[in-house]
Amino acid sequence: MEKNLQELLKVDHSNNLNIGVYQLNNNPKKHYFMNRFGIGFDGAVVNASNKSKFKKRFNYVGFGAVSYLISAIAMVFQAKSYSAEFEGNNLQKKFPNAFLMTVTNHPYFGGGIKIAPDEKIEMHNLKLVVFQKNNLIQLIGNLLTIVFGSFQYKMKSVYNKTLKDDFSLNVDSKQLAQIDGQVLNENSFQLNFSRTTYPFWIPTKSEK
Repeated sequence: MEKNLQELLKVDHSNNLNIGVYQLNNNPKKHYFMNRFGIGFDGAVVNASNKSKFKKRFNYVGFGAVSYLISAIAMVFQAKSYSAEFEGNNLQKKFPNAFLMTVTNHPYFGGGIKIAPDEKIEMHNLKLVVFQKNNLIQLIGNLLTIVFGSFQYKMKSVYNKTLKDDFSLNVDSKQLAQIDGQVLNENSFQLNFSRTTYPFWIPTKSEK
């Protein structure tokens, strides 16, 4: 703690970092997310993890990611696929069997697992990653790749797109979503995404 405080005290200027912006279900009000907006499996796992009686115990001993992993294993068998549509960058695409859909500005989720290995918060874009479920064995194999490696972009059932312009996602079914760890439960999702920057006072590599 003291070391982190000393590093923070060395910071003498702010850095503009990329954050996400979304509008939900035709509401013009803009909302912001620091790291990730996930629909489906991602939301179900966060919801289950937040409700877990073991979460506080794991957090207390510094193993909060274990609670997430336990919930993820359970949700692989419980969460259902759903239909989704993407539109943006002069492209329209349908996902009839989406299982995990996330919009992120950094590589990690779930306590250090690389969902978007090539994404960086300093980059002025957002990354869309969609895992599709054709069958359970295929899905488990796909998810294991992000635990033990970073090979998901090579798989036909995994879609990824780097987006510098505004785009939309539509999901016409009841799903759980999570926004930076906060759970959202909606009957459908009509989402418009954009991005902005915000100044943060954080240590950079040169200041450490």
